[in-house]
Amino acid sequence: MDILKQCQTWNENHEYQKILDALEAIPAKERTPEMDSELARAYNNLADPCKPEGVHMLKRAIALLKPHEEAFADDHFWNFRMGYAYFYLDQEGRALPYFCRALKARPGDQDTQELIEQCEACIALPQFRRSFRERTEAAWKAFSEKEARLRQIMNEDKNHERGGELIEQCEHILNLAFDDISYEIGYNGEKYELILTPEGDKVKLFELVYFRRHAPKQVLEHWNILVGRQPNPGIGLRTEDGWEISGDDVQVWLDKQGEKSFALSAFCEKLLPLLPEKEGKAWWMLTTLTDQILGEILHMQYIDSFDVLETPREEPAIPMSKLPDKLKELGLNLSADPESCLETYIGYKMKPNEDPDDDWRLDTIAGSTCCTALVNGYLNADNDWMDALHADGAAAGFLIYPLDTLREEKGSQKIFDFRDTLEEELAAGDGPEVLTLTGGATGIFCGYVDFIAWDLQAALHMAREFFANSDIPWASFHTFRRKAASVRLKNPADGGLEHEDVYSFDDDVEEESQHDPTGAFGGFVLLSKGEWDKEQFIRDMKEKWDISVSEDEDKRDDSAVFDVGGMIAAVSLMPYPIPDGEAEANAENNYLWPDAVKAAREHSAHLMVAVLGKEENVLERGKLYAKLMAVCCRQKYTSGVYTSGVVFEPRFYEGFADMMQNGELPIFNWIWFGLYRDENGMNAYTYGMDVFGKDEMEVLGADAEPGELRNFLASLVSYVLESGVELHDGETIGFSEDDKHAITRSEGVSLPEDQMTLKISYEPIEGDSEAEDSEAMDDAAYHLESIQEKKLPVDEISAYNHMAIYLRWCMEHDLMGERFLAEHGEAIKQVKENPASLDLRDFIRKELYGCLFSALFNQKGQDFAEYYYGENDSPYYPSDIDDYALAYFGPERYHSDEFRQEAYLFIPFDEDYYQAMAKVIEGRFANWQGQHFDEETMEPSELSQAVMKYLDCECTYFPSMKDDDPIISAYRYARRLGVREGFVPVLVKADETLWECLVMNSDPDSDGDDGYGFNPEKVAEYRKNMLSAPVMDGKAVLEKLTGERRAEAEDDEMDWKEEILGEMEGGYQNCRFSSIWDSDTDMTYPLILAQIPVRHPWEIFAYLPFGSWNECPDTPELMAAAKYWFEQYGAVPAVMTHDELEFDLPAPISGEKAMEAATEQYGFCPDVIDQGTEDATVGALADVLRQSSVWYFWWD
Repeated sequence: MDILKQCQTWNENHEYQKILDALEAIPAKERTPEMDSELARAYNNLADPCKPEGVHMLKRAIALLKPHEEAFADDHFWNFRMGYAYFYLDQEGRALPYFCRALKARPGDQDTQELIEQCEACIALPQFRRSFRERTEAAWKAFSEKEARLRQIMNEDKNHERGGELIEQCEHILNLAFDDISYEIGYNGEKYELILTPEGDKVKLFELVYFRRHAPKQVLEHWNILVGRQPNPGIGLRTEDGWEISGDDVQVWLDKQGEKSFALSAFCEKLLPLLPEKEGKAWWMLTTLTDQILGEILHMQYIDSFDVLETPREEPAIPMSKLPDKLKELGLNLSADPESCLETYIGYKMKPNEDPDDDWRLDTIAGSTCCTALVNGYLNADNDWMDALHADGAAAGFLIYPLDTLREEKGSQKIFDFRDTLEEELAAGDGPEVLTLTGGATGIFCGYVDFIAWDLQAALHMAREFFANSDIPWASFHTFRRKAASVRLKNPADGGLEHEDVYSFDDDVEEESQHDPTGAFGGFVLLSKGEWDKEQFIRDMKEKWDISVSEDEDKRDDSAVFDVGGMIAAVSLMPYPIPDGEAEANAENNYLWPDAVKAAREHSAHLMVAVLGKEENVLERGKLYAKLMAVCCRQKYTSGVYTSGVVFEPRFYEGFADMMQNGELPIFNWIWFGLYRDENGMNAYTYGMDVFGKDEMEVLGADAEPGELRNFLASLVSYVLESGVELHDGETIGFSEDDKHAITRSEGVSLPEDQMTLKISYEPIEGDSEAEDSEAMDDAAYHLESIQEKKLPVDEISAYNHMAIYLRWCMEHDLMGERFLAEHGEAIKQVKENPASLDLRDFIRKELYGCLFSALFNQKGQDFAEYYYGENDSPYYPSDIDDYALAYFGPERYHSDEFRQEAYLFIPFDEDYYQAMAKVIEGRFANWQGQHFDEETMEPSELSQAVMKYLDCECTYFPSMKDDDPIISAYRYARRLGVREGFVPVLVKADETLWECLVMNSDPDSDGDDGYGFNPEKVAEYRKNMLSAPVMDGKAVLEKLTGERRAEAEDDEMDWKEEILGEMEGGYQNCRFSSIWDSDTDMTYPLILAQIPVRHPWEIFAYLPFGSWNECPDTPELMAAAKYWFEQYGAVPAVMTHDELEFDLPAPISGEKAMEAATEQYGFCPDVIDQGTEDATVGALADVLRQSSVWYFWWD
């Protein structure tokens, strides 16, 4: 069968994917125009415009059809397919001409006629899935979430091999706001840069300036967001095919056009071979070079036209490289501020048309504009700029109002005053978020105010409200499309100037419906694919809830309608997404499920679920509704549950519904508990009480944690629904004699103002220490976000693993608070008797809403949590979890890309894990109870501050303390973090002698005594020299030093083998740093934990050059020995005083290597033996080394 006939058969059978597979397999050069047209039709039919891949398909269809426009200009199918693709891209302005040509080719075609009517309506009053204002917000939100990844790619891409990946990720973000965007991305040595380029388009410049203005602060910490290519006159331009020019290669001539505008002519001898056949490329190279030399904004501001010459002009030219100097000489401002470029207005005059029925604006006498492209486009019926704005969710247009009533009094002044007042109103408040004013005009009959709307609906509401409160008899809005209808904003009371095809702007706030919402249970189950298994639904209803599904004879495959105790249950498959992005917008309310918006955005179909009938018991109807929804959660393609004003995760919803199995009300299926924080404190509200005939509740400005308020409102809701009580204004409610909360009924705050709500006061019970100063400790949402963003192959329940371990340990050690005991005493009993019987991960997820906060614990539990699980200090429980992951997986695997820096989520959740961490927690708890700090050392001394300044890196100061647990845990955490972030941590005891050594070695010209002064430049130069010099052979250095010790022994007539080396015996275990301790006080010294910014452990001596005195080696020798020992044994310099140095090892060295290492250490530091005990030998030191993970050195 011919391939086109086969495609026709597949199309009739809706087998579009087969068409794609068959035609895409044919090389593009071998496909005929007819094949491309069929392929485009298949893409159109398959595309879901609500999904990113669907948008890509529609754009692919256009790309396939466009090259054949000349051949198919009069073809109905080709034009219809082009229009169809643009229409479903929400680009009705671009779709309309194609549909009109399609109708001309097939007069009377009903489908085409309907689409034309829809297009005409949408270009008169554009309706966007998302306005540009919303698209801007979405794009910056995505950029904020992804910018760290973009920076990481640029940092890692030393060989410039990942440009494609970088562009793909950045373009995906920017396409959330822009249909088409040109940009550049890079790093300027100090900050990362995103440069948005308007490509000479003044209308696009308005969009880019608005977009840049909304860049979040957290983005601007790392990024410069710039509009327009920046001037860079020293750089030339080179193309991939070998053409290369610079500013000195081009001659230019300036001809004055206006007061501050010029025509530029350019001649470049190097590009003459391009002109005959590729003049466009030569023009692009020269205009782009002008952007680089002048800056794109100045190019747009001052250069009105650009001409490429084949021969030079006779009058003198200037090189293009001198163009900025020439413009400056002419008195022009060369500051490249894009906003100032937009504020440049020009005035214009027209010969007014005196026909009142002619098109709007043709009666203009005079006007002004800062965007001539829009005015000229309207007058010339050129819609290109309007189409580009429309594709981005923006619209440009003008307000129209009659002038006859304004002329009656005070002449023209009243006209100007009215326009000024209107513009002030539009610019006030949220006005700049909604629109940008671009000018206006005064005509014989009407006045006009021009603007670009970033949120058209909001803009027209503002205008409509203004005109409603004015004496103007009528007002309209018209886009800058000459052949579009107008939109009436205020209707004339008695006739008045009227044009044909005027639409009425319906107010979004419709009259309130008079129906009672009580008992109206209905919702939606989102599906990733438009299929459902009805038989499974019937089985699940019976197995889970013992409800039989019995339908009448008219049953259908795509629905189930059946009777349950006098109630009608209805479930229907809808093979399309919920319209108008409603689910996606409401998904943003779910703070418990980070993936809610994604699930809503990507759903392609849904199940509509409702409970009808005359059952008077609203709770019973609600229970049936929750059961129906929960069973639908078991469907294969279920991706979300949209009900109660939010989108739930299916398994969460099903889990909440299981509460009915225990006789509890499924309040979390019925009611959404919203939470948000503002300047007054924490706020909470209910959504869904109206279905039960009750007022919604709000708690406002509370000094409480989110979980507390959620539990508080949930308890109130349960009480109100179970008991059926009515709460009234002026009453109080409480759960004990001392627990009283005032009730006030007034207009909603968190909910619409026209909805009356109950405001419940919230203060902790006096003396209830558990409720005071409660702080959030951990939230599973953070960990879930890591799983989802990084697409980690772990079950999302793993996000709760470490939280469950901590909660279990606290339960077992009686650290829970009274309120927790009252509400969850049975769970504690269950954990203590049989931990395996209760999955605390699920408990935290459902009962504690994924959060641990201090109010859960008694006073001792809160104090310990503040010490161990509060701020990111040391010790810190999550860091101990990471340390366990490091030990469990090993350093190589832990730091690999396998876990994406989230290894803790991959630890098997079993009893071994718990017991190992319980031992760690017990140790931290014991250390905390015995902790004591020296108050006199709580702040760093002047000397300690000087040392930290000298080190010029991230430093943490530790005062003198009884237990070193915070110090050692901080060091261990830093060791692990340093591997990723490129630093080596060292504990430093600062004293005067150490200071003198550091300055003596790195800055000998300074004495270090003058207020701890030093020359930072000399110190930096010393470090640079030490780090750039080749490291000596460490083994050779140690052999040399050992040889010197042997020679000294011979001089002293000592037997090397017997008296110096000895036998490997008499040693002890050393696994603890000793130089941090003050033996006089039995407390640690004040210490500095310095994150030395070097990649290799031996390089720390470039920053800490404490040697080169007596027997202590100098810096190059220290670096050589440390490098050798790191490579041989993994030894890392960890602690330094002025005369002590300690190395940390991953494990003791083997007995076979101990004697060799001890001999090296004797050569390196003879005082460890010579100044040791009387029986000290190398052999005794070797016996220490084979048992120890810490090496200690001391020089006298």
